[in-house]
Amino acid sequence: MSDQDRLLATGLLTPETLHASAIVAKSYKARSAVSDRIGGVPHIGVVDAGRVEVFCIASDGTEIHLSSIEPGGLFGVSNLFETGSLRTLLTTSQDSRLIFYPKAYVEEALAQDPSLSLAYARLCTTKIQFLLEKIECLLVQSGRVKLVEYLLRNRDENDLVSLDCSKEALGKKLGISRACVYRELKFLKSEGLVEVHKSCIQLNNSKALYKLLS
Repeated sequence: MSDQDRLLATGLLTPETLHASAIVAKSYKARSAVSDRIGGVPHIGVVDAGRVEVFCIASDGTEIHLSSIEPGGLFGVSNLFETGSLRTLLTTSQDSRLIFYPKAYVEEALAQDPSLSLAYARLCTTKIQFLLEKIECLLVQSGRVKLVEYLLRNRDENDLVSLDCSKEALGKKLGISRACVYRELKFLKSEGLVEVHKSCIQLNNSKALYKLLS
């Protein structure tokens, strides 16, 4: 597939709106940082070969893996109309070839063709849905870690955790919802790691619980 065809396949451009002379293709070694700015000019990017990993940078500097972009996948489009940069880090996990195209020309194409604007709206909707699912996954992981840490910290010599409050109060104490407490206890019980009673929780496998924290 030619560079022009790869860009046209994104659905954000047409043969009439594509400026072939503005296309830039670059090759990267594995574990190389990728920027959507070429010569200081913002570009969208398309993976032609290889793979690009996308990480979000938390306020404490922690890198959270968001997604992997395979051949044909786009990056640099979420902030198409934003002048600022997103708090993301892009790196190649394989030797990769990437195709870049100026964002200004994409904006121009969207303004000229309503069908392209609709395609961009669909793309953004898909990305929003993906991020919502990712956030939910991270929240579940966070709730599980908080609950397991609490159980291990408050067990007695018989691996028994006494409950001196309701599940709702426990959730407030841990900073998670009551629904999250019930969901995670149900998960731990289904894995055979705990037995849940009215006033206590019996830990059946502390070693396996510790593994959930790693």
